[in-house]
Amino acid sequence: MPPSCARWTRPTPSRRGPSSATFSLVPLEAIGVGTPVVAYRIGSLPALIEPTGHGEHLIVARDDGPAALHKTARTLLEGDILYGATTQTVYRRAAEFQPCRIADFFSKAVS
Repeated sequence: MPPSCARWTRPTPSRRGPSSATFSLVPLEAIGVGTPVVAYRIGSLPALIEPTGHGEHLIVARDDGPAALHKTARTLLEGDILYGATTQTVYRRAAEFQPCRIADFFSKAVS
């Protein structure tokens, strides 16, 4: 590994307990294999999910609580056409997060 990359790849400290981070690899990995993500409208999750064109079917207000997440997931799973269209779209969305593309954006941002 080039020495210039070492500072970007060194381990970062982890913390225990609930995280306030709203962007993680979990939704991105799910989307990468065509699995729709149902989530609260918080942090960067809407920016990840809404561009699929199916955000209104996948994002709920946090104040609506777990019952809204459950209802949203059930609606998605019970609708064959909606589920099929959503899985295809989220899979294509994941292509926007390919490592080389992200590295290029990052390099441009810090240059």
